[in-house]
Amino acid sequence: GIPEARAYVISVIADVVRRYDIDAVHMDDYFYPYPVNGHPFVQDAKTYAKYGNGMSLGDWRRNNVSLFISLLNTEIKHIKPTVKLGISPFGVWRNKSTDPVRGSDTHGGVENYDDLFADVVLWMQKGWIDYLMPQLYWEHASHAGSFGVLMPWWYDHCYQRGMYYGLGLYRMLNVHKGPWASEHELMWQIRDIRQHCPNTGWCFFSATCLDKVTPRVKDSMQYDENKYPALVPTMPWLDSIPPAPPVVKTEVSATGVVLKWTEANPQKEPIRYVVYR
Repeated sequence: GIPEARAYVISVIADVVRRYDIDAVHMDDYFYPYPVNGHPFVQDAKTYAKYGNGMSLGDWRRNNVSLFISLLNTEIKHIKPTVKLGISPFGVWRNKSTDPVRGSDTHGGVENYDDLFADVVLWMQKGWIDYLMPQLYWEHASHAGSFGVLMPWWYDHCYQRGMYYGLGLYRMLNVHKGPWASEHELMWQIRDIRQHCPNTGWCFFSATCLDKVTPRVKDSMQYDENKYPALVPTMPWLDSIPPAPPVVKTEVSATGVVLKWTEANPQKEPIRYVVYR
């Protein structure tokens, strides 16, 4: 809520963008603290009194975060237009009981809009972020936030920006019963994304869990559902001009066939190739 604090955080991130060859700035879901029963967050009372400008407390907090995201995106794109800005929000934007028109048919105890003051849907609509990675760590049968409900809800609110689902691999650690005791739920979620949400993707929370899940789970992920490397998605709002196709030649040798190709790359972009056999 303090303009100088906002500017300082943006300047730190901008310094990273300038100094390092990063692909994206990725932020988690912590904007305002998660609510704790019986302990309302009041630490910004003086700031609100000074900068509230007649807005309600909730609207003021949401505006603080939205202004931060908008300014950060502008600064990143000014420095390096191809560096992405992505957010990994809590999995429920608003419940239908709170917002009958736009809310999801869920019963999450926390809502992005009302509790974390993060209007992530607005950011997608405005084009202030390049992708969302909502934390869908619930199973299909969950009452609080069914994966089968939230997956299409987020897909319907991507506004032609990237949508990559965060899957709760951590929930499979040291579990002996229930939906996370086998690989079935996780594989079901991956197949659902592939079937119903084209041009999206997923990631696992967290990478440290990959060494801790059972060999059976690891085999299912590696050989059944993730056989091939994922290609970097196109983001036409950043760059809609594809590189020119290479000129490919084949040479037969005593040991096999050698592929050689030449490229036209006047901008010296970092181009990678996929070879289909």
